[in-house]
Amino acid sequence: MNVHPAKREVRFRDEARIFQVLRRAVEAGMRRYVPTGISFEDASIVGEPREGGYRTGAGVATAPSRTEVSTEDALLLALENAPAGAVEVKEREEGDVQESLAEPEVVIWQLHDRYLLAPIRGGMVIVDQHAAHERILYEEARSHLYGGNGASQALLFPRVIDLTPAELDALLMMEPHLRRLGYEASLFGERQVAVRGVPASIPEEAAIESLRAVLASVDTLGEGGDPPEEHIAKSYACHAAVRSGQALNPIERRALFDRLFATSLPHGDPHGRPTYVRVSMEELDRRFGRR
Repeated sequence: MNVHPAKREVRFRDEARIFQVLRRAVEAGMRRYVPTGISFEDASIVGEPREGGYRTGAGVATAPSRTEVSTEDALLLALENAPAGAVEVKEREEGDVQESLAEPEVVIWQLHDRYLLAPIRGGMVIVDQHAAHERILYEEARSHLYGGNGASQALLFPRVIDLTPAELDALLMMEPHLRRLGYEASLFGERQVAVRGVPASIPEEAAIESLRAVLASVDTLGEGGDPPEEHIAKSYACHAAVRSGQALNPIERRALFDRLFATSLPHGDPHGRPTYVRVSMEELDRRFGRR
């Protein structure tokens, strides 16, 4: 739809879907020219990129071949399947939430340590706390992996963790990416590593658990054609996010709401699951037989 009187700006009904279609099409077209990963000639030295994926002591993780996508056909299909007014509805919902929560006296409740509820203009909004935090951390991780380094919180006492040979290979391979996230780690023994710094935006225990999960996920690196940065961002966010069943205090609940609706795509987590549901007063009235 046109959003500028001189027709110099347009918006699509489903910008997120179009972005993903374009990204997959470009990746498919460029894969023949761009190596899919980084190899390591030595355990401590980054080598030249090699076609076929990451090379580690455990082997080579390659991205599966994918059929090239016709950009025009894929875009047409996405636009045809997009429900009319979907983007307008999402924007209106996000606006309702942001305007309502701008009032500091608005109370945010936690239900069964899993969902956050808040009254908004024209109804209420229910947020999945894990999915919401995952979206926040995913976008934060991507900004660091593709841009500047994230802030690191130095640990008073370094955490020494044992690693399997495969996890050690993964650490050596991913070390530049992990450093950009805010991790500071060094070899401490034959199969041990001392973690001296963790991302400043998450608690220490969550950071250590997320680090282990990222290293353990090296076997799936390259699946689905995702670049290393995308894979690491998703794995990191999934395991560092607050859990379902974790109690949050009022300040943490408010911060989660504010940070979620400051992201580029607040309505879904990196896996496509919804982060929040808006329930209108009309729906509540209907359920109680008032309409």
